[in-house]
Amino acid sequence: MFIVAVLALYGPLLELPGEEVSYSFLLEDSSVVSFVSDAGSVSFRWGYPDTLFVNYPGQPQLSSRNLFSISSYFRGGGEQNEGMELYSVKFVYNDSIYEVYDNYYSAGEVYATGLTVFVGPDTMINAAGLYSSRTGNMNQLLERFQTMEDLQ
Repeated sequence: MFIVAVLALYGPLLELPGEEVSYSFLLEDSSVVSFVSDAGSVSFRWGYPDTLFVNYPGQPQLSSRNLFSISSYFRGGGEQNEGMELYSVKFVYNDSIYEVYDNYYSAGEVYATGLTVFVGPDTMINAAGLYSSRTGNMNQLLERFQTMEDLQ
């Protein structure tokens, strides 16, 4: 019964009613990593529809854009120039640093997405994402953050 209630509350991509998925993907363990947004905030969720590991920030905030560190890098020129597109979003939650990445390297046509958690100075968890499971894209997420910045 609890699982049914949670599935009704959180959709298959962990969004709530009134939210849209800006970027989401499955990890190899079938858990979901998702950035969701509503009119004025962005939230990060990681887990399963019946168990959330992280819901950050816990309550939606108009100033949530300031809670995330966003970076992107683009180098064109194709394989001969080792072109690449690198995106990441970082934040601190419960004394751990979370980084969601989405990268493309033209040399070898390598695509990589995933979640890295720095639990302490000596412990890092790297969970590879299933690139083909992506919904939305990092550009869409970055555009969402820029729109929020304009609101402030």
